[in-house]
Amino acid sequence: MQTQFVTQNIQNMFRNMCILLMFLGLVFIGCGGDDDSESESGDGESSADVIKPADSGQSKEDPLAGKKWADGDIPEIIISAETVKAFGEMSPEVGIVDDPDASNGKALRWADDAKANNPPIEDPTAWFSIEFMADAAEYFIWIRAKCDGDTGTDALWVQFDDQIGTLEHTADKDAPGRGLGNWRDVFDAGVYKWGSQEVPPPTVVSVKFKKKGLHKLRVQPRQVPHNIDQILLSQDQDERPEDDPMDSDIGKDPSAVEKEGKLEATWGTLKEVW
Repeated sequence: MQTQFVTQNIQNMFRNMCILLMFLGLVFIGCGGDDDSESESGDGESSADVIKPADSGQSKEDPLAGKKWADGDIPEIIISAETVKAFGEMSPEVGIVDDPDASNGKALRWADDAKANNPPIEDPTAWFSIEFMADAAEYFIWIRAKCDGDTGTDALWVQFDDQIGTLEHTADKDAPGRGLGNWRDVFDAGVYKWGSQEVPPPTVVSVKFKKKGLHKLRVQPRQVPHNIDQILLSQDQDERPEDDPMDSDIGKDPSAVEKEGKLEATWGTLKEVW
C-alpha cells in the first residue's frame, strides 16, 4: 500500500515536471520568435532609409549621378569677376581690380604687359577659366566689358571644353580671326557695353553644347588691356542686352548641382575668398 502511494507520487511529480518543461519550452520558443520579428522589423526600417542610385554604373564624379535634371533647367549662365575669383582659375597676368562701374565693384583686367595672342595658342600665359553646368542647347555669348584704349586693345578669344589646349576657338564663322569683343569699333572708350562680335557688321556668336552637364570656359586675350565685368551665356538673349549688368548671385557656384538639378548657392566659399 505504501509502495503504491510512493510510486503514484513519483509519477505525479514526473508528469508535473514534464508539463513544466513543456511550458518553459513554449515560452522560450515564443521569446525567440519575438526577437527574430523585432530584428527583421528593424532591418526593414533601415533598408527603407537607404536610397539606392537609379544607375549604380555611373561614376561617383559625375555631378548628375542620381540627380533629376530636365532640359531647360539652366536657361542662362552669368559669370562675373567674383565668380571667377571664387570658383574658377586665373593666371598671374589677369587680376581682379576695383571698378565702380562694374556690376559688383570688381572687374577682371588683363595686365598691361600681359601676353596677347593672335591667333589663340594652346598654352597661353594670360588666361582665366571656370566650369559651369549647362543644358544640351545653344547659348548666345555676350560679354560686358570696357576698353580705355583704341581698337587695338579690345578683343579676346573664348574656348569651350575640348577646344581648350588647342588652336580651336568659338567665334563668328565668317570672320573667326576677329575673336570676340571689339567694343571700341562701335562704342566710346571707358564705357561698359555688352558685345558679342562688334566689328561691323556685328554678329551674335553662339556655342551649342551637345551634352547637358559640366562644361568649361577658358578666355585668353587677343588684345590688351581691357576690363571684363560679366560674361552671359543665354538660350534666349539673341539681341544685345541693355547696358546695365545682369542680376546675379555672385555666391553661386556655376558648376554645382542640387538634388533636383538646380544650381547650388555656396556663400561660404565666396566669404573665404574675400
